[in-house]
Amino acid sequence: MSKYSRDVFYKHQNITFLILILLEVIKTIFLLGGKYSLNLEDIFLIFLNIIYSILYAIYYIYMKELMKYKYISPYKSNFMIGLINLPIIIIIYIIISFTLLGDNNNNNYYYDSILNYLKILEILMQLILFY
Repeated sequence: MSKYSRDVFYKHQNITFLILILLEVIKTIFLLGGKYSLNLEDIFLIFLNIIYSILYAIYYIYMKELMKYKYISPYKSNFMIGLINLPIIIIIYIIISFTLLGDNNNNNYYYDSILNYLKILEILMQLILFY
């Protein structure tokens, strides 16, 4: 972990990192239902959860470095992260909105529709502009 941060990590802190990763794996196994036999999909989920935990920790270390050494406020760093994530989330939401999930009694079934939110947004804009 020391190559991601300028801070010095002692042995007991490294042991704590390993214990937290181990607890994350145990939590994932229990969330999978405590199955006695894990199939390939379950092992893949455990692996993804470990990677997610490590990347989340690196993200927090990076944010701490930005605030400590570059003197960027937490508000500005969150704003930058939000600006980066907003277009990505909108693109993913559009893809999910138009992805057909299945056939429900000969009707097309979609997870959610972005068009409903656009209609609500249009109504709110009309209320704001005309009152």
